[in-house]
Amino acid sequence: MSDIPLPAPADGVEPSASRAWSPPRFGQIDLLIAGGIALAFYLFALWRLGSPQEQIFDEIYHARTAMEYIAGVDLHEWTHPPLAKLLIALSMLAWNVRFNPRDGFWTDKAQYPYNVAMAWRFPSLLFGCATLVMLYVLTRTLFGRRDIATTATCLLALDGAFFVQSRVAMTNIYTVFFVLLSAYGTYRFIRSNKKRNLLITGLGIALALATRWSTLYVWGLTGLALLWHLTTTLIPDWADEGEARGVSVFLPRAAAWVGMVALCLIIIPVLVYAASYIPNVLAGGGDWRHRLFTWSGDGGNHTWKWLLGVREGLQHDMWAYHAGIKDKHPYSSPWWSWPIMKRPVWYYYQKDSVGLIEGIWCIGNALVWWASIPALVAAAYFAWRDRIAALGLIALMGLGQWLMWAIEPRSLVFMHYYFESIPYACIALAYGGWRIWDAGLAWPRRAVLLYAVLVFAWFVFYYPLLSGYPISEGYYQSHVWMGPAWT
Repeated sequence: MSDIPLPAPADGVEPSASRAWSPPRFGQIDLLIAGGIALAFYLFALWRLGSPQEQIFDEIYHARTAMEYIAGVDLHEWTHPPLAKLLIALSMLAWNVRFNPRDGFWTDKAQYPYNVAMAWRFPSLLFGCATLVMLYVLTRTLFGRRDIATTATCLLALDGAFFVQSRVAMTNIYTVFFVLLSAYGTYRFIRSNKKRNLLITGLGIALALATRWSTLYVWGLTGLALLWHLTTTLIPDWADEGEARGVSVFLPRAAAWVGMVALCLIIIPVLVYAASYIPNVLAGGGDWRHRLFTWSGDGGNHTWKWLLGVREGLQHDMWAYHAGIKDKHPYSSPWWSWPIMKRPVWYYYQKDSVGLIEGIWCIGNALVWWASIPALVAAAYFAWRDRIAALGLIALMGLGQWLMWAIEPRSLVFMHYYFESIPYACIALAYGGWRIWDAGLAWPRRAVLLYAVLVFAWFVFYYPLLSGYPISEGYYQSHVWMGPAWT
């Protein structure tokens, strides 16, 4: 297996040479490729976006809470941070959707107009498209090659779970975009040592944390990456510089590094997280300046003291809820089973009077998910053997976000949580595929082409059950060939 050509200097150079690294230049062709894939995905996913005209799976929490933000009433769902639900509410306002609390319009029994269901799902679609662009930018930055970036982006676009999550009013797709943004900033910082790139990391983590608490895993993994960079690159560089100049540069450089990391990974995330609760504070009524700039206000559950309370307050209750949940769910599955897709989640299922079935099934593309762990493990191996920082970051984020669920205190977990690792698996698969292709051997190249065709064929075959398109009983049965675990 020969090495693929990478930008000079290659990723596998000595750490001290990282100062010579510069990000690849993005040209018009990159805009056409990334924009073209995102546009095609947008047009394909937009069709029937408002169907079914009811809240499915966790939309009964997130879409309803967005409606309650608009109506100005107490919120039904408080177990996740507000950002995604606020974005859904903004979308409904942009679609000119309004609610009267007296109508009870957010109840589970309501039959919503098509445009209302479109409105609460539309921002997920936009973020799905943005995630494809972000993945292209990240991969192109990692390896400097358009072919690897294009392949990784297409693999993600053809994943069933990604398609479904981009078409439902849930929080996951927002988190994936923000986390990819933080990974982009982290890699640029590791390779260039330019502190402004760490601001991108901090912003991505901050926005992701204001969306889902699972970002805490990414927070820790990013800290590990930066600690590795400090000990293997920066400290040796500072020592060499100090010896050359005959002065001690360690303490001032270390203090500046610690200060920048504290700003980007602690201060900015905490401030952004707190700011995401501003609408909750203002919903308390009364003088907005008094509510906004007073810690305890007039008491109640619209004060900063309650909303940000760790020992007593909302944050404490959120942790207690997730750590203490013992409920059972028919589609719950253990973390180790997610890559093999042992128990995909049906978000919606209905059989009409003539026997046609409409379903929205959050199932991954088997050709991607089943190969994801081998691809990420291979990336980790080559990162260690060849000292390739890009592969190391991919393996850390992909495997790390999955393995962290092994110690998650929450017992009720679902297969689509693994979805946050899939973009990194797509990058690893694309890198491995082009590494095989560049070896120039005929049979391995044919295997790569066959794999690409099968990925596309899987998505096309399963598309009706990803989009809710009506199908016959026989066609449905041909998809659930793993038996009861898939029904």
